[in-house]
Formats: sequence, C-alpha cells, structure tokens
Amino acid sequence: MLQAHSDPRLWDGPASREAQPAWLKNIQAERETVLRKINYTGGVFDVIPWTQTSWMQPQMHPYDRSFYDPTSGEYTVGRYLADLRARYGGIDSLLLWPTYTNIGIDDRNQFDYFRTMPGGLEGVRRVTAELHAEGVKVMWPYNPWDTGTRREGSSDQVALAALLKQTGGDGFNGDTMGSVGLAFWNASLAVHHPLGLEPEGGGTDEALNWATMGWGYWRYPAVPAVNRFKFLTRGRFMAHVCDRWAKDRTDNLQAISSTWNGITPRDAEAIRRVAHMQRFFGADASGGLLLSAGWEPHTPEAEAPRREHSHTLAVPPLFIDRHPVTTANYSAYRRATGYAPKDPLNWLSNWRPGA
Repeated sequence: MLQAHSDPRLWDGPASREAQPAWLKNIQAERETVLRKINYTGGVFDVIPWTQTSWMQPQMHPYDRSFYDPTSGEYTVGRYLADLRARYGGIDSLLLWPTYTNIGIDDRNQFDYFRTMPGGLEGVRRVTAELHAEGVKVMWPYNPWDTGTRREGSSDQVALAALLKQTGGDGFNGDTMGSVGLAFWNASLAVHHPLGLEPEGGGTDEALNWATMGWGYWRYPAVPAVNRFKFLTRGRFMAHVCDRWAKDRTDNLQAISSTWNGITPRDAEAIRRVAHMQRFFGADASGGLLLSAGWEPHTPEAEAPRREHSHTLAVPPLFIDRHPVTTANYSAYRRATGYAPKDPLNWLSNWRPGA
C-alpha cells in the first residue's frame, strides 16, 4: 500500500532503500489503475508539446520598468529578457499579469486590462511575437473571481480563447482554481488554437486529459516526494513549484508575484544551473531524459564503488587489485610496451620519479 500524503498531487518516497522495489511496483500499479479510470490517452501533450519543456516561468506585470519604458511609450522586451538571462539564466515562458492590483477600481473586467495595455491588443500581439522570437511562450491569467465587473457578450472560456488567438498567446493560468474545466480546452479547440492550461491548484486526475501544467505549492521532506501527475503521465506533466514569500529557496527556486522579494545572487546562480540541466536533459538531443516514460523515482545507486554511498557496499575482488600497483610500475609498463594513452593530458601528471 502507498503511504498517504497530505497533498494529493504527491506520493511519499520509499521508507528505505530496501523498500524501493516494492514501493515502485505499487505506484506503477496505481498509475495503471488511474489511467484506466480516466480513459487517459496522452494525446493533449502531442497537441501542445511545448509545455513539457517550459521549465522556468515567472509571473510578471507588464508595468515592470524593465519590460515597458513609460518615457518612450515602448515595450522593451529585449531589455527584460537580457536582465533575466544575466541574473538567473533566462526563462522559457512567462505569465503576463496586468489585472490586479488594478482590477476593481472601476467596472473594467479582467480582459479589458489587456485591451487597455499600451498599444491595445495589437500592442499585446506585437509583444507576444517578440517574446516568441526569443523562444519564450506567453501565458495569460484567468481570474474566476472576477464577477462584479462588466460582462463580456460570451462566456469567459469563449472570450479568453478568442483573445489569446487574436494576440498569439499560448495558454493561461487558472488563478485560485484547483482544476481547469474541460470547457476551456474545448473553447480553444473551437477556434483552432489549442491552449496550455495551468490551474494554480495543480489539477486533478481527470483533467490530465486536457491540462498539461499546474502550480505546485509544496516542500520536500527528507525523502523527496514524487510529483504524482508527472508520474501518471509518464514524465510529460509540468509542475511549476512556487512559494512566493520564501526567503530561502533551497526547496523551490523562484519568486512569483506581487511584491519584490528579490532573488539573491546565490539563489540566482542555483536557478541558472538547475535550468541549464533541465534544458539539456529535457531536450530531444539528450534523448529527453527528463521526459522519459520509463522514469523510475528513487532508483537505488549503482552497485559499483564510488566516492560516497548511502549504504555499506560489498566490493568483490575484481574491483580491487590483489597486488599494489604504483605510478612507478605504470611508468615502467609504458616504457616496456610503448603504450600511449589516447588522452595523455593527465597521464602520470602527479608522479615524481622515485615516488
């Protein structure tokens, strides 16, 4: 039986190294049970594959002074992206958020705040095209609590899909939503513009048939938990782990919204390194290791000697010479045989005659 976790989006890790094989069989069996129950096909990930490699996604406000210059009245996408690359290695997508803290001062609804951005919707379209040219996808927010403002002439899902298609946007984040309903996915298909859907609450099992991303509000215990939705989808679901008020970002390397909670140089460098590894090991060129359908959490380390081990390792004789061999012996061997290593750079580089 699987150990229960307080968060349904997570599975606890194995209790010990010895328990890992049985634990793995349990979560693999539960995966098959869940996928049959929800009639999962995985086809949505083929329709919008970019969400699988959207590793770094900040929530940002378009009135950020590095993104928009109020003096010239121009968007400065290049300056904004250059700053992020310099500070922590750049981004793969962004969540463009013009609504609150402004919404509520008049009857404008959440979509009106995009219409009234500098340049209007055409300006948003141009900015989106600039971001796309730099390899950055664009997400909008959807605020279901926006009910006391001017109403659109259509449902929210229809209006949102139409506006994202008009401006070239790639998806939306469902603010405060535990899951994004199927109606939003169908609305995007109806306008031939499939969208990446990302509920703040992370999602549900059934929604894996149409929602490919979610936020993750969690911390890692001593034994790291397993991202359940990622495992259910065989490595394809993307969770953006976040904790907007964190000062120590060891567990979740980000800063998400609203007020300035600056990323320290140390955390920024850690983000840069993590992102570099994710982009490399998640790319097709590396075999898509991080997207592997055969992903096995908590795999025991190899049964071969290393510098450090989490358990006592029995080393058979074949790994250890029965007689000591010194660098002097190797040098004599090389002279006697004429052997030359393929890469001689460090060959006996630390040996001193007579040692």
